[in-house]
Amino acid sequence: MDRATCELYLNASYNELTSLDITNIVMSGPFCERDFSHNQMTELTNVLNQVLDPDINYGPGIVNMSDNPFQRWPDFRKLGVQNLAMLGTLFDFGFDFRGANFSCDCEMEPFLELAKEVIKKIWLDYFDVRCARPPNLKGELIIDLVKKNKLDLFVCTIDAENGCPVNCKCTEQPSKSRFIVDCQGKGLRELPQNLPNTSFAYELDVRDNEISVLENRNYLGQITVLKASNNSLQRLDDEAITTLLTTANVTLANNTDLIYYFPKTIQYFNSHSIDLQNVVLFCDCDTLWLSDWLDVRQIGSDSIFCQTQNHGRVRAINLKVSLLNECETLSFTSAIVSIFLASAIICFGVPSLLIYNFKYELSILFRRNDTSICEYQYDIYISSDEGNDQLRVWIQQVLMPYLQTFEYRMYVPMRDCLPGNIAEEECKNILQKTRCFLVILSKSYLCQEGRPRTEMEWKYAWDLYLNDKHRKIVMINFDHLSAKLVRPRQIKAFLRVGKVIDFGNRDGMHLYKVQKAVGSEKKKSKDLRNRRPIFSIRILNFRNQVDFQRQISMT
Repeated sequence: MDRATCELYLNASYNELTSLDITNIVMSGPFCERDFSHNQMTELTNVLNQVLDPDINYGPGIVNMSDNPFQRWPDFRKLGVQNLAMLGTLFDFGFDFRGANFSCDCEMEPFLELAKEVIKKIWLDYFDVRCARPPNLKGELIIDLVKKNKLDLFVCTIDAENGCPVNCKCTEQPSKSRFIVDCQGKGLRELPQNLPNTSFAYELDVRDNEISVLENRNYLGQITVLKASNNSLQRLDDEAITTLLTTANVTLANNTDLIYYFPKTIQYFNSHSIDLQNVVLFCDCDTLWLSDWLDVRQIGSDSIFCQTQNHGRVRAINLKVSLLNECETLSFTSAIVSIFLASAIICFGVPSLLIYNFKYELSILFRRNDTSICEYQYDIYISSDEGNDQLRVWIQQVLMPYLQTFEYRMYVPMRDCLPGNIAEEECKNILQKTRCFLVILSKSYLCQEGRPRTEMEWKYAWDLYLNDKHRKIVMINFDHLSAKLVRPRQIKAFLRVGKVIDFGNRDGMHLYKVQKAVGSEKKKSKDLRNRRPIFSIRILNFRNQVDFQRQISMT
């Protein structure tokens, strides 16, 4: 479209503008040209912190900013472009920056990286922008540098004011995603305390210094290359080596001073990740692993040396043979110490472990009930899965009538719990007044979905049982459960030590055994003691829980 007939044209050229806001450049929809050439602009701003919408089409059109003394390439992220990769989809128009004094550095490189394929295929006259700095690139056409794949030259130098260690040279190189810290030959006695903040990986060069200890630093986890050869290393920090071994290539060559501490964690380095040429280590019986590691990893073993007490300097690969005699005495002493420690563990550790693992079993086996008379309101509290129909019929028609023959005062929740009472308060209150807690153990006990009452009953009953020697717990194994099928540790303990009454026993005496286990703390009258229970003795002949309904019908 001809400029004279274009309605969307703005001419602000040949003025004295020193800056330009992004809102004056970017607009939705097409336009012809916005001309801001021949001004004094040095920066683009975003005063309103505008964020560009990726769903809106901006342009097409031309923004002419030629012949302005721009010094730095615009940071489009500060100009509202959240993701630099979206720049091409947001702007469907061109920028003319010819005549600017741009520094061809790391700030420009990410943009050129995204645009290089377009630049190689398409040429437009406003692409002819030249570098004003640094000196090695001054006057070079940026488009030519891109076509020749020279983006490695677009770097930034960080000075000491921005965190670069004193006397060192710091260079950020986005094309290789690295931050180079060159401290070679600067008289350092330790690693730099801190490095400039960056999102790239560090490459630290501290060769030819006087560093004696390779200490841990907070930036070591971000290092991919550490060059520390030709120093005075005497100690390698364990944490430092552990941090470096996962990400870094480490060069420690030509450290000819004696390294007294060489951490065992260094053996986890790959052979291509560490250089130990011409290194001298202090070796004793604690470093016998070194020769095997060098042999397996094939890490230049001919030029790695060990300084020993009685054999002088030897090749580290021969460490086993050279120190064999020295380690015999130490090995004998170590064996004696090991035997002593093992005996101590067996004598004290094993019993302690057994006591800890079987504390419930031991408390049940060695429990001695107090036989003194102690009055309780109830003799028996019967706890069971009330949702089990078969079990409920057996309790109501067999177990309770039998126990009533002995005049036990029983509390049975399904019979005695009043509607509307708070279950936990009532359970706690009744159990405190009860001498014997009778558990009918079935598969669904303590694992009833939506019916947590039995779990609550067991918790209170076990606490009372532990703290009062008058209390008893009697358990009937209604479903023939084994200990491995039961989760609660205390119930598992009862099953393991055999302190349960098997409902399916073959002697037909399980009801009699229940009564004997419950016992009585009250003295019965002579007539009551000699009186035969009115409950039919044929009930005692049950063979298993499947037959009990048939036995009831015969009584």
